[in-house]
Amino acid sequence: MGGCVAAGWLKVHRPDLTVMIIEPGPLGGSFKGGGLKYLRWDDGLAQLLVDNSLPALKQQVIGGVATVGPDGSLVACDYPGDLDPLAIKQLQLAHYKMTRGTMEGFTDGVMNFGGRDQFKIVTPANLCESLTSGAAVIQAMITRIMPSRGSSYLKLSNGVMVEAKTTLWTPHLLFLSNMMGDPVDPQAKLLNVMSCEAISDWWAAHDYIYTSTSCSRVHRISTSTPVGTVVAEWNGEDGLSNEVLTDLDALGMMPQYDTHKSLPGHLLPLSDGDKATVSGWLDHGIRPLGRFAEWDGRATVDKNIIKLEEIFNDADR
Repeated sequence: MGGCVAAGWLKVHRPDLTVMIIEPGPLGGSFKGGGLKYLRWDDGLAQLLVDNSLPALKQQVIGGVATVGPDGSLVACDYPGDLDPLAIKQLQLAHYKMTRGTMEGFTDGVMNFGGRDQFKIVTPANLCESLTSGAAVIQAMITRIMPSRGSSYLKLSNGVMVEAKTTLWTPHLLFLSNMMGDPVDPQAKLLNVMSCEAISDWWAAHDYIYTSTSCSRVHRISTSTPVGTVVAEWNGEDGLSNEVLTDLDALGMMPQYDTHKSLPGHLLPLSDGDKATVSGWLDHGIRPLGRFAEWDGRATVDKNIIKLEEIFNDADR
């Protein structure tokens, strides 16, 4: 989705540039297939959608927490509406430790809490196609990046070689480091995403529900489509283990299919050495864009607008 937003921004603000999208899979990547399927509200992003003749409908995000009631049954509390500040802090600590396996990098507000996270943009089904209209789309993988002074050459899996003055890299940072032949060693937890049938209908009242204090493995449930379907998320390399199945049963869910999101999904800060390596790529016109490319859990799509303005502030780019 970061690449689609970048293409839409360039179409409006830099129509003089030739934009090429290199994507081996569907436009938008896993945006349509896993996790929270909406864009966070941001005035700049909403205006970009309008500029691309797309409606920007604003709706409130309803979050929840699965807690155990007095009779031992699970109930959903609104997050943060039903919880006091101390309970919220304890919930954040539990969720962060569960998903990262460490408290390194923990700060207040690491979960979906705060002004920018309380509203979402409801987008049409043709969002990705509309944002990328006018750009040349090549369905291929990048197999190697060869730096040159002020630009870079991208070797593609179909044998084509592309020269790019500016490369906006939106996939995973691990891929970029391999393509550059200059590996970095970021730390992350593997994220599993499973589509499930929800037996209980109280999930439908929330966009997401945290389960960190009521489950041993599953840490978040997100509503999905069609109605009655939810997405469960958990960390680990053992897939649909007995512990996960126990959690899903307690949550009133029946697994349907794995969405195959197998890349590390929870990020820890880069080391100083890794930061220096990544910053060196800037000399060759390579600009990481997006949370996985920038290795920043807070660098969601709404932040891309500011980053694009910074990148293309120089008229010579």
